[in-house]
Amino acid sequence: MPNVDETSVPMTIKYIVVSDIRKYAEELKISERELIKDFAKNTNVSLRTLERLLEDNKKTVPHVRTIVDIYSQIYNATSLAEIITKVSPLVSEFIKKNHTQFAVKDHEVSDISSNSAVQTALTSSTIFNQIYIMTNGVYGTDLATIREYFGISGLKHLDEMIKLGFIEIDDNDQIKRKKKLTWDRSIRKNFIKTILNDVYEDENTDTELSNYMGVAIGDVTPEDYIKIRKKMCSHYLELMDIINNSNPTYEKTVKIALGKVMDKIEYKVEGDRLC
Repeated sequence: MPNVDETSVPMTIKYIVVSDIRKYAEELKISERELIKDFAKNTNVSLRTLERLLEDNKKTVPHVRTIVDIYSQIYNATSLAEIITKVSPLVSEFIKKNHTQFAVKDHEVSDISSNSAVQTALTSSTIFNQIYIMTNGVYGTDLATIREYFGISGLKHLDEMIKLGFIEIDDNDQIKRKKKLTWDRSIRKNFIKTILNDVYEDENTDTELSNYMGVAIGDVTPEDYIKIRKKMCSHYLELMDIINNSNPTYEKTVKIALGKVMDKIEYKVEGDRLC
C-alpha cells in the first residue's frame, strides 16, 4: 500500500471497504442490494448507512464500528483479533487506532460477537444492564447484593448471564465479569437508557463528588464541531486510561460508568425535530 496522507485515510478506507463488499457479493453470486440487506439484518448497522456507504458520496465515511461489523460478516469472524489479521493493512491500522477496545488495558480485543441481535435483546432489560455494570472491575459484586437489589428477577438474570458466559461466580459467591458485550449502536443506546433512568441519581447532581450532568446546546461552525468532537474523544480516552490503570482496595472501591454522547441535531423535511 503506498503512503497515504492522514487526511485522506478515511476516504481511502471507504473505497477499500466498498471494494471488499462488492467482491464478496460477486463470490456469493448475489446483488449488492441483497448483500447489504443481509448485513443490516445480521448486524446493528442500518440499511440506510450501508446504502450511503455504497453511494458515490465523498462525504460519507464509515465509522470504525460499521467497518468491524461489515468484516465480521465477510469473514464470519467473532473477534477483533481475527478481523485485523484478515483485512488490508490500512484498514487494520485504522481499526487499531480508532476502536475503543484497543484503548483497553492489555489490548483485550476479543470483544465482538456475530449474535449482536441477541445481545441487543438482552440489554433491553435494565436488570441485565445493571448487573453487567456491577460485575465490572477487579472485585465485581456478590450474590447477596444481587439478591438484595433485584430479588428473584436478579437471580434469574444472573443464571442466564452465567450460561451465556458473561459472568462467573466463585465458591465465595463473588461475581465477576468474564466476557464483554459487543458495543454496537443499539446496545450503547440501551445502556444509556439504563444509566439515565435507573442508575443516575438526580439528587446527587447537587452533591460534590457524586454525579454530574451538563448539557451545552448552541450553534457552531462545521470546523468548530469537528474541533469539539476531537477534544471530547481525546479526553474520553484519557479518562478510560485512568480507569483501566486505577487499583482501588476492596474497602475503597467506587464504581463509575463513563460514557460519551455527542451528535448533531438534525431536522426532518417536515420540520419535526430529531436529536
